[in-house]
Amino acid sequence: MMFIYKFFHFNVHNKTAGIVYRSVISRFSFNEFKEFIWPFWVQSFKKETGAREFNQSLLKYWIPFSVERYGVEVYEFICTQGVDPEMLIEILYELRRKRFISMELLYEECIFQNILNFLENKRTFARATEVISLFPIIHEKLSPTCLQTIEKYLLTENIYFEKI
Repeated sequence: MMFIYKFFHFNVHNKTAGIVYRSVISRFSFNEFKEFIWPFWVQSFKKETGAREFNQSLLKYWIPFSVERYGVEVYEFICTQGVDPEMLIEILYELRRKRFISMELLYEECIFQNILNFLENKRTFARATEVISLFPIIHEKLSPTCLQTIEKYLLTENIYFEKI
């Protein structure tokens, strides 16, 4: 993991580190991920909050590969770990984008409460808007709760626009 961590800091090596990370997690069950991989990364997330290259590597490789391998489990677990909301919304976005979470599941109580919290946060508002606006499955329907959420947060004064 230290090799991957170090290479995530350098643009010329972060793709290689991403490929190695994908290979490593392909051999770990989710319980093993929680036991052996997560403790290392959670410390890294807390140390590297301002490191631009590292954060880009997380967005381009760590999150997509973790979601691809572990699906919704990774989000549910990380929600309990006190991780920054900006990382959580990115994981949720990736889950929606890759069709791990349907519109129906998005509006179940646990995830829906997180969505509302993300919509209330200036740092996560834009990505939360994308999450509720993604329709990757053509036959998905908007629930009344979804429409009410869109109306409340996107069509009212709750939008965070800079005044011109």
